[in-house]
Amino acid sequence: MTSASRPSPSGPPNSGDISADSRQGSDARQRLKKKAVRGSFWSAAESWGRHLIAAAVFVVLGRLLGPEDFGLIALALLVVGLAELAVSDTFAEALVQRETLEAGHCDAAFWFVLAVAALLSLLLLAAAAPLGLLLGDPRAEPLMQALSPVVLLSALATVPIALLRRKLHMRPLAWRSFVGLLAGGSVGIGMALAGFGVWSLVGQLLATKVMELALVWPAARWRPGLSFDLARFRELRSYGLPMIGLRLTLYVNVNLPRLFAGVVLGAASLGLLQIALRLTALVKASLLNPVAQMALPTTARVQGDPLLVARVLSSASRLTALMALPSLAGLSLVAPLLVPLLLGEQWSEAVPAVQLLALAGVPAALNRVNSSVLRGLGHARWQLYLALGSFVLLAGGTAAVAPLGIDVIALAVLAATVAMWPVKLYVFHRVTGLDVVGQLRDLLPIFLSTVMMAGAVGLWQATVSPDLAPPLALLSEIAVGAATFALAILAMARSALRDCLQVLAAARGAARAA
Repeated sequence: MTSASRPSPSGPPNSGDISADSRQGSDARQRLKKKAVRGSFWSAAESWGRHLIAAAVFVVLGRLLGPEDFGLIALALLVVGLAELAVSDTFAEALVQRETLEAGHCDAAFWFVLAVAALLSLLLLAAAAPLGLLLGDPRAEPLMQALSPVVLLSALATVPIALLRRKLHMRPLAWRSFVGLLAGGSVGIGMALAGFGVWSLVGQLLATKVMELALVWPAARWRPGLSFDLARFRELRSYGLPMIGLRLTLYVNVNLPRLFAGVVLGAASLGLLQIALRLTALVKASLLNPVAQMALPTTARVQGDPLLVARVLSSASRLTALMALPSLAGLSLVAPLLVPLLLGEQWSEAVPAVQLLALAGVPAALNRVNSSVLRGLGHARWQLYLALGSFVLLAGGTAAVAPLGIDVIALAVLAATVAMWPVKLYVFHRVTGLDVVGQLRDLLPIFLSTVMMAGAVGLWQATVSPDLAPPLALLSEIAVGAATFALAILAMARSALRDCLQVLAAARGAARAA
């Protein structure tokens, strides 16, 4: 547990002091770099491993269950997820972002979050019936009641997870995710095979949360004190309260399409949209989370050095674009073959929504690193304002087009995301003073390489793919896209590729050290 350090009194520095301070500063930067690289390796391992396991479980359950099952659990999670978010992210990021942290900060955050979680769990149990009616399907009531313990389980894990992230100790978080998802997936698949239907998804989530909690507490090596320091709570509140508004607004933005689809179109249509959102979210999260999760604490640690902050932004942006742009564009291109082969023909109606939502992920990916840097510098309030602007656009668009079907809802999401992207760039530049024009200029070769990849795959689809069996056509399209993108990157963006290879080389060193 880190406590605030007290500077010792001293006189004016002499040249020897300056030299010693310089060496100490250099050593500190080297230690931070090593911790960030090691943390990046385990953060990437956690994200990719977690999403690989989640994708495997998702595919199996998608074949065992139908759209209505996924639609009902999505309705229940609209409410349960909102309550969980209110406790799991309330002060977690405030603990990570603070330059100095004392025991009183952690104790205050823990007891406050636990009290709020207990209250929200009771409210869920009491209000499940009217909430089910409000959502348009009373079958969601028992599901919400059964999932109410999720709020308490998440609250208990909040401070230990924040402390591990603050210290850049990502390895325990990786194992927590792996074991929790494997346990939850085993329970969910077993229940689905036994014919429990939508309840298998409830069992999956509860088992995952219980296992994750059991693993994260020993890893954090922290226990709460029995006191509540009001002064320390107020210090966290100045950052935590804007984060509550930001997280809730982002949550509403993400789930507005689900809400309108469920209320207006019914559980089956919501199930199709849920699969489209889930598939694109798996791709985005597996590619973006490792970089974004490391960008926030690393920026917070170097926030006093503008040059280092600019370097964090540049490296993280290039790496994110190099991974995310071809993957999301590729998903949009191959979705007509991928979705039915992966999940079964019953999900073919979700293909247009998958394609549109994958394209919407491109500007979201480019903005993700900026958001982490903005919060790492302590400007969470501006993130809240931007999220509210996105909410206005998205709410108006999806409400107007919801009766037209899930494809048009997905199109509204794409339009709102594209419209807000330049606004977010402008605000980021004005608040931080960082060079977004230079950032975009660095990313231009990656964007052009992605366009060339899309053109090559589109040409292949029009001329060769129709004569091949679907599995072979899918594999050939992926191969053509990967080869075209690789050649284009070698020709136009070698520096970005070099940065990526340096990060991977450092990650291998971190893996050996770990």
